[in-house]
Formats: sequence, C-alpha cells, structure tokens
Amino acid sequence: MKQHRSILSIILLTVFMSLVVTACGKKTDSAPAPFSKLTWDTTYDEMIASEGKETNSYDSVYNGTTYAYDGSYLNHDGSIKYMYDDKEKLACISWEYTAKSPEDLDKVYKELLKNLTDEYGESGYQSGNNTNSGNVWYRKEGNIILSSVSTKNINAILCSYLSPSVSSPEND
Repeated sequence: MKQHRSILSIILLTVFMSLVVTACGKKTDSAPAPFSKLTWDTTYDEMIASEGKETNSYDSVYNGTTYAYDGSYLNHDGSIKYMYDDKEKLACISWEYTAKSPEDLDKVYKELLKNLTDEYGESGYQSGNNTNSGNVWYRKEGNIILSSVSTKNINAILCSYLSPSVSSPEND
C-alpha cells in the first residue's frame, strides 16, 4: 500500500509539474481520450452509470475529486482516472500504467509515444533524463501529456488528456 501511495505521489507531482506548463484554454464537448467514452460534459452520475460505482477516489490536482477504475489501453492493464475540478467539471482523463521493469516501461512508453506522434505529429514539449520522460501535445481540443517516472521502486507511465479549460497554447 505504501508503494502505491509513493507511485501516486510521484505521478501526481508529474501531472502537477506538467500543469505548470499547461494552464487555461477553451471549452469543448468531447473527450479525445481513446481509452474512455466520457466527454468533458460528463457528470459524476453519468460517470457512475458508464463506469460503475467507484471504489477508489481521492483529491484531484484541480481541487475536486479523482475517481480511479481498472482499465486497459493498447493491451496493457492499468488504471483510468477521471479528475474533476472544484466546479464538478471533468478536467482530465488519464491512463496510468505501472511497468514491471525499466525495460517494460521503456517499451510501453515508446509504443504510446509512437501512437501519439503518428496521430498528432511531434510534441511541442519534450523532456527526458535517466529517471523521467515527458511530452506535451498542445491542442485547441485540449493538451495531451505523456510522462514516465522510473526509480528503484517505481516504473510508471501517465497518459493524460486535459480539457481545454485546463490547457494552454504552447507559448504560454
């Protein structure tokens, strides 16, 4: 359980750091996340009707609540997170994957990166070093953030689709 909290802390820190790069933007009615059917207008009750009763929730970085569900993406089992803001609007849909090893992390990260690059072109922001990598696609429909963290105890990937209300243009 302590390791899951450490993973969550690192991932939330990564999302928060990414949010510093991406601030505010415009509104849209659809969520582009390929691992979810929900739209940016999906209410809590509609989420429950679609995904089932949530079993894991905690504070979101948007001053609302995050709800987590088991979910796979590209044949990899992970967790889908719906992050609501303080006005109960869906602000972010993320898929989290905990890799079995640094090699598995690298393989899955490269697969996601290729998939996103093929779909949206080169990212507008890239970072990377021995312990983490990150890319941001700046889009008027909402930014996409792909990040990974690799430490002695944790190998995790987070692929986040942000609503336009929490996204910003590349130059901000």
